[in-house]
Amino acid sequence: MKLYFYHLVNKGSDLSRGLLSLQYMYDYNMHDLFFKYSNKYRKRIVCDWGLFKYKSRRPESLSYDEIIDGLNLFRGHDGSRCIYFFRYPPYKVLGPRMHEILNFKDIYRIDINDEKVRECIQSIFWGYENSFSANPILDKKYYEEVSCKEYFSMYDDSLGMNFSTINHIAIVFKDDYCPIEFLEKV
Repeated sequence: MKLYFYHLVNKGSDLSRGLLSLQYMYDYNMHDLFFKYSNKYRKRIVCDWGLFKYKSRRPESLSYDEIIDGLNLFRGHDGSRCIYFFRYPPYKVLGPRMHEILNFKDIYRIDINDEKVRECIQSIFWGYENSFSANPILDKKYYEEVSCKEYFSMYDDSLGMNFSTINHIAIVFKDDYCPIEFLEKV
């Protein structure tokens, strides 16, 4: 049985290889791309995640090494290798901010039950309820059973980080990227 998960990508992005993790960008010296996709984590590492090591720093002063370190400290050993997916694709009627975001995004899906996909996955972390680490850990069964309406029931379009309450999974692929042949544009 197919089990689809969805990822948002900026329109016009180069997906010739697929979805790249930050670790992949870092390892292959893709500095511009790394900066673009890691920039949103600078404030979280310094201000939001309670990482004492970086508490006295300014977000813009973090080096690429420190961003990788911060991600791995907060999210675990493979934190910089994760690629995140939603169970259902966000849709425009969730609110004006989501409507605006989706004007600039393409949506791709992956079937995590596909045998070839499973062979390339090292691990899946199913996430925390409402994406808050003090809440219970979710499992595959949750995602198999949750309805679209229930899935988006906690979404708040007015939050600064409006994706923050949407449950999502973190996939670590063996080669630190999701090959393009596993993705389907929807």
